[in-house]
Amino acid sequence: MSGLLIAVTNGNGEIIQSQPYQEFVNGPRNLEILNVYLGSKLLSILVDDLNIISFNDNKFVLKTILENSNITTMKLLGKVAEAVVVRRCRENLENNLTWLSIARKKSARVKTATKYIAYGTGLVDTQKKYPQKYNYSDPQRDIIWIDNQGKLALMKGSTTTSGLVAGIQIKVSRNGGAYILDDLIQNRYEVPLVYFDICNDFDNIANKLYKKGKGQIVGYDFVQAKAIDYDAYSEVAYYEDLVRAIVTGKLTIEDLAYRNEYPVKSAIMSAAFSTVNLTNLIV
Repeated sequence: MSGLLIAVTNGNGEIIQSQPYQEFVNGPRNLEILNVYLGSKLLSILVDDLNIISFNDNKFVLKTILENSNITTMKLLGKVAEAVVVRRCRENLENNLTWLSIARKKSARVKTATKYIAYGTGLVDTQKKYPQKYNYSDPQRDIIWIDNQGKLALMKGSTTTSGLVAGIQIKVSRNGGAYILDDLIQNRYEVPLVYFDICNDFDNIANKLYKKGKGQIVGYDFVQAKAIDYDAYSEVAYYEDLVRAIVTGKLTIEDLAYRNEYPVKSAIMSAAFSTVNLTNLIV
């Protein structure tokens, strides 16, 4: 029986892992294939953007509070999503224009999008450049926009000197009804909430908001990530299996580094890698 396959080959061109394409796209995904596909990018986010990897007792450790594995996975995935959106805004002006327009609740001009740079309030480079804006657990804004003079982009209705800071709050979940619905009904966010609905429940939550008389916020204060930037949504969705595997111990940081020959930027990570015999690691 013929079919399209996703495969990983060794140095001799021999297939060592394979999975039907549709199964890989829809899940569950082969971790080995997924690791080769996106492991290096995920490790870069964990190390360079989030700085949540430490080296203790000759092994790499995830610096996060481990709760229920699903809760921990989704919280961490939310920070990963923050890094993904910021990176995509910086790499592409059209992406920046789109996300900034959502954040300001008004269509941004190209001139404005060129002027303002996206910063994640929980990301390392924000901590270095704008430490006063850094807040890893900011309850309102995961991403803000700052110009080269340090001025923040403001929301619609603000003046040039005062008003609400533009931004977006990012949430990633497989059960948004339990996780974000009440917050949306109670108007707990000043800025748009962008939802990465990993199990496609955005419409279900939107219908509940309409029944509660809050339908006007759909697409305005409550926005579906895949409708804004499908590539960002897809990347985050693919990361889920890798993040969950790390949280549950099925995959280690060394696995990511060894398989992908990770180019170390951090001085601490570089020193740690020099003490690890990666050739003896088994993925």
